[in-house]
Amino acid sequence: MLRNLADSPERMAELDVNEGVVPLIEMRFPEKGTLLTPIYPAPTNARTFVILRLLGVLAGVVAKAVDGRMPADQETIRYTGVYGQDADGEDYLMREVLGGGSGGRYYADGEDTIHVVPDSRNLPTEFTESRFPFRVERLGLAVDSGGAGRHRGGLGYEKHVRMLRDAHFMSIADRSILACWGVKGGRAGRPFEVTVDLGGPDERVVDALADAEPVRAGQVIRIRTTGGGGWGDPLERPYDEVERDLRWGKVSFEGARRDYGVVATGTKDEPVVDVVASDALRAGRRAARGAEPFFDRGPATPASPAARPRPTSTGSDVAEAADDRPVLVVGVAGKTGRAVAAALRRRRVPVRGTVRPDRADDTPHGVEPAEVDLDTGDGLEAALAGCRAAYHLAPNVHPDEVGMARRFAAAATATGLPHAVLHSVLHPEDRRMPHHLRKAAAEQVLRERLPASLVVLRPCAYQENLLPQVLAGEVVLPYSPDAPFTAVALDDVAEAAAKVLLDPASRRATYDLAGPQALSTREMVEQAAEVLGRPVAVRVVTPSAWATGPGAGLPPRARDDLVQMFAAYDEDGLVGDPADLATLLGRRPTRWSETVAASGR
Repeated sequence: MLRNLADSPERMAELDVNEGVVPLIEMRFPEKGTLLTPIYPAPTNARTFVILRLLGVLAGVVAKAVDGRMPADQETIRYTGVYGQDADGEDYLMREVLGGGSGGRYYADGEDTIHVVPDSRNLPTEFTESRFPFRVERLGLAVDSGGAGRHRGGLGYEKHVRMLRDAHFMSIADRSILACWGVKGGRAGRPFEVTVDLGGPDERVVDALADAEPVRAGQVIRIRTTGGGGWGDPLERPYDEVERDLRWGKVSFEGARRDYGVVATGTKDEPVVDVVASDALRAGRRAARGAEPFFDRGPATPASPAARPRPTSTGSDVAEAADDRPVLVVGVAGKTGRAVAAALRRRRVPVRGTVRPDRADDTPHGVEPAEVDLDTGDGLEAALAGCRAAYHLAPNVHPDEVGMARRFAAAATATGLPHAVLHSVLHPEDRRMPHHLRKAAAEQVLRERLPASLVVLRPCAYQENLLPQVLAGEVVLPYSPDAPFTAVALDDVAEAAAKVLLDPASRRATYDLAGPQALSTREMVEQAAEVLGRPVAVRVVTPSAWATGPGAGLPPRARDDLVQMFAAYDEDGLVGDPADLATLLGRRPTRWSETVAASGR
């Protein structure tokens, strides 16, 4: 740690650390009876983590004193294991120490999967598989685990273990809630996480301090260790370094977009950075963000720029209900508007909803109607008057979405609207899809005109979009059935929308709302058929056949926009990260199979 105070990395390498540094350090401890000075019989197990926290505190204090010229935080020790009886009925216990990524430095990235404790390494697969009843199906770097920064944090491990016999899992680990902090604009690394029955019907996240967690034969345990914090602004990381991370598999395409503002296409082996789109995305993010804190401790910390609201408690619901000002939902007669209004009403919040002139009867039950012409803005100021917040949702594939955003911003400014949420779309900057670009332009308009109050939600395609065809027994697609999607449940989007509409702490944030699984339509159909207990077919048609068939009744521009969307879907589907949605919901987002099951057999 003290080496980092040297003038340069070269001088740092020349310094030896030995007993001579001891007289330079004065140690002061608090009075007896604290976590650091326990009195018998106080519990003192897992003292390693207290020591590591002290190192992190010291590093943070020094970082503040030297304007960040210290590495970001790291967590490189944890114990995981399984125990039970083998095929011969003999008891066994397997434990190992898995390292994690070190923090980014002011001159270089952090190191991957380092181990602070001497001679503590992940156990060789050949040894463990020959001694214990499980198979190691994956051992590698945990992609996107390093904290984003001008200098990225090091990556942690990702290990998948399939149990061959019933057993129990145990874990003694830290950094599962508060992540390893980033510094000087760098982002926190991804925290420690263990998932049992990965991809199975009983999939669940296990607490980092766990013992006797049951694991059945055939179930997979996924262990992801911590990534180191990032150093410096991730929007300053050069494009060629992000491209290298893509090629090396350390950052995903979605992670490059989300964490570094880099739009890339191509393959993992040959990624291609779209410099024009990336420049525009980075410029928009710089314009939208506020002052950056010196430390980023991750989404569990409200002070973090990546902070996400915590799940709402019953007490919060009471507080929300105590504010009798309505929330305005634009387009309340549509499926999204109805779902958002229902989520708000479940929280006992008064809801006002816009409907087209002379269409007040379309308003959902219990919602105050407000007739508004979105094409001209007539009635919008009256609808917004006295509202505590508003959810702005333009009609799907509308050619004047940017104009609607301008009219909404003008009315919101005129009425002093405290808080606005924009319903956008996942990957709005994708230039292959014109209606996505209109969403991006609408985002920019509202960020410029409502800079202090705006939240942007970017949902993926709804799971419910596919449901009617699935229930009818045949899904007809104008794009590849093998393209992947992280389709999201509409009710999850509505619940997240209600959360950010009512939580002032969420302002000035952007959230990707993606489902928990990346599934092709073919895989979705196969799962649906299994849940429903009857066959479901998939039939692919050409985009031109779709345009003269189901799409024939659409306005020409909307039809052309969707044809271009299908072409983009053909290339790489629509995939996002479910982390934002999971944090907003306080739970795992709804799986596709669960949506099918809930639809009724």
